[in-house]
Amino acid sequence: MAAELTRGGSAAQFVQDGEVQRARRSRARSGRSPTSSMPMPQPGDDPEKPGQKPKPEAPQPEAPQPGEPKPPRPPIELGKKEPEIPPEIQKLIVARTGYANYYFNELNRDRVWSAFGKSGDFAAAGGAWKLTGEMEGGGKVEIALADETSAGTFPQGAVKLEAGQDLDQQLGPAGSGGLLVALHLWRTLLIGGPQKFGDVYYYGTAPYAGIEGQADVLVATRNVAEMNLVFDPKHGQLAIIEMTADPDADPCEVRFSDYRDVGGRQVPHRLDVRQGDTVFGQVLFSQIELGAKP
Repeated sequence: MAAELTRGGSAAQFVQDGEVQRARRSRARSGRSPTSSMPMPQPGDDPEKPGQKPKPEAPQPEAPQPGEPKPPRPPIELGKKEPEIPPEIQKLIVARTGYANYYFNELNRDRVWSAFGKSGDFAAAGGAWKLTGEMEGGGKVEIALADETSAGTFPQGAVKLEAGQDLDQQLGPAGSGGLLVALHLWRTLLIGGPQKFGDVYYYGTAPYAGIEGQADVLVATRNVAEMNLVFDPKHGQLAIIEMTADPDADPCEVRFSDYRDVGGRQVPHRLDVRQGDTVFGQVLFSQIELGAKP
């Protein structure tokens, strides 16, 4: 023992060396490195450098305390005037229920009607109209159209219309869905135009068989009847009327063709009439008289 103490130094040093050796053997058995007991930096940690002051924490909003009153809302300014619309903009705005701006609907309606107006001015033809012809396959047809009353003679029988009565009760001749009503309203619209007819608005464009491209469609209502007025975009002529007076029945569809000049106005001389899937027939007019307004 005396020799070992002499080689290794003092007894205290020997004890200290022994403790160090036992600690090393203990770490070797556990597999830990000398630095394993130190905390490892985590992602996002910004380790402080020697001499660097710690960063102050970001200020957090104070949470409302129970019972504290809520901050007041901004006061509402009563009687504040809306900004004035310049006159040049105001004339482009037309208010109407169901429309963001009815001005542009009127613009399209008038565009379509103006193109149709090239067929002639019917305003001066305000007298009685007389149309004479026959049904294809046989049968004479005579139709008289006027402001208050209209009448017609067909192979299916004679029919009469009173403009002051509900049109859904006058849908003759039988099987047509209301051909006389459709022609009565057709004459009224041509003479008075959209402004005097009733409610007439621009529906938009739609494809129709027999019409090249997208047809322009106006919707017109008068009495209890509603009509889709379909215009050929190429010529501007009225090509089809779909007239509905009875909402529980198929509309009367009248296709106009064979336009000819009558007193400086283009008037159709052929009508193809059907109701739903049922073909009523084809009417061919040989003579048309447009009476002048008395």
